[in-house]
Amino acid sequence: MTDHPAPAKFGPLSFGAALVTSLVFEFTAVTTGYFVIFLLYIVLPALLIVGAIGGLLYFSGGKATQVGLGMLIGCLAAPLTAAISTVALIVT
Repeated sequence: MTDHPAPAKFGPLSFGAALVTSLVFEFTAVTTGYFVIFLLYIVLPALLIVGAIGGLLYFSGGKATQVGLGMLIGCLAAPLTAAISTVALIVT
């Protein structure tokens, strides 16, 4: 047994980063959603860049790990919303 507690992966920093990232990408996806070409040329590269930065922060350690994990979780918001909406349109 060790006396040192395990570092927390989730915390207020990860929640804040996930909230901000998901709000930014959802707003961008909704406002440019009528023009699919903007989604391909603006939202997709931004998702890839933020995902890469979040991955680098996740493996850096410390509080940056929490921020990186929050960014990675927030990057899932726009693609999952599009997938759920597409499935709902197909089913109905």
